[in-house]
Amino acid sequence: MNDIRRGKIWPVTAKLSIPLFLGQILFLVFYFVDAFYISSIDKNSTFFLSGAILVYPILNIFMAIGMGFCSGMSILVAHSLTDKKKSNLNSLISVVLFSVFVVSILLIFLSYTFSKGIVELLSGTSVSTDVKIIAEKYFMFIIPVIPVLLLCFVVMGVIQGYGKTKYLFTAFLIFVITYSIAAPILIWIFGLGIIGAALGTFCAFTTTCIFGFVILIKEKIYNFDIQLLKFDIKILYGLLHKGFPTIFNVTLNSFLFMILNRYIASIGDFCLNSWALCLKFDYFLQVPIDSISNATLIIVSQNFGIMNISRIKMAYIHNSLFALMTLSAIIIIYNLSISSFVTFFSTVDSVSDGVIMQVRYTSFSFLGLAVVSVSIVTLQSIKKIFFSSLLIIIRILIIILPLIRIFMAIHPGTLGIYSGISIGNILSMVIAFILTYKILTDLENGNKVT
Repeated sequence: MNDIRRGKIWPVTAKLSIPLFLGQILFLVFYFVDAFYISSIDKNSTFFLSGAILVYPILNIFMAIGMGFCSGMSILVAHSLTDKKKSNLNSLISVVLFSVFVVSILLIFLSYTFSKGIVELLSGTSVSTDVKIIAEKYFMFIIPVIPVLLLCFVVMGVIQGYGKTKYLFTAFLIFVITYSIAAPILIWIFGLGIIGAALGTFCAFTTTCIFGFVILIKEKIYNFDIQLLKFDIKILYGLLHKGFPTIFNVTLNSFLFMILNRYIASIGDFCLNSWALCLKFDYFLQVPIDSISNATLIIVSQNFGIMNISRIKMAYIHNSLFALMTLSAIIIIYNLSISSFVTFFSTVDSVSDGVIMQVRYTSFSFLGLAVVSVSIVTLQSIKKIFFSSLLIIIRILIIILPLIRIFMAIHPGTLGIYSGISIGNILSMVIAFILTYKILTDLENGNKVT
């Protein structure tokens, strides 16, 4: 904690972000393993994977809520790490855990009540009956994941707020190992099929959640006291309020990609295939952005708790540069290797060419996205929720989507889309940096932020 408040920014950021980076890579492994197991239930049929994919958007919504709880809890904890507020931290954690558990039970009830309607809505009219039946089975047994998922994210938020990110890597590792062992046992040995995949996910989140509680107790962060467990709507609102930009960002980005998927699909199947491949590859650019952003959230939140505004401003500038430098190196390697790398996934020339063109046009614009992300978490951590959310709206709704429509009119096809995304990210970076720097300067000078 002393390093976070007084140490050199870049070494502290590296120390905090590397475990997060490795952990997110492990989580990517989970998605591949999950898809492999489900598709292997019957290699002669795509029904099982198609059914699971239909349910993924709902699981992603729960994940978005969980990520919001995680970032909100990190900020709440980090702000409370002062001598005056630390004594109330045990009570705060207890109330949040119980309140989130109550919310998760409500979500379970709603999910089971409307399960058939939800699957029908996600399926549309062109999906076969067999796929719908599999989707319903998977959904019915993925619903119990909700409480352990949300509680797991809250516990990880507490650990992250303390700056103990080394445990988060271990948590990700436990999650992947548990799923990798539990899922095949449940799918094939117990003969549960797609239900086994859902229960494997439940086992993975449960084990990870237990590990998180063990760390809280071991590090003397939290002492369980049943008398402290109560539902508090004000604290729950505070958690959601602080985590709102995270939930909003994930949701609005999902909305953006739904629109872009429709645009790309209207151009042709090969374009859609190359777009889908490139999105998977681009995850390796998103991971360092998220890792550095989360490290920034920890540094800024803890320093805001003691109102060390000058260090917050320094952390923002240093980490914006750190993100640009780190990502530039990764993007250069990405561009140099993409021609060879894409051949492992597709031998169709039009698909490979589409991937290469997309990487060439859009990869460097991730530099803009990196600064925007660091700006969003910085404003979120100093309780400027409105401005943090405003940056998300500006980037997606005011800049990128209109630019895409303009460039598609000039250059019909994928080139117009890529141009809109790239220029939009760079323009967003400029606006985000100017706005965030001004707000931090006003706070440093004691001026009211308007």
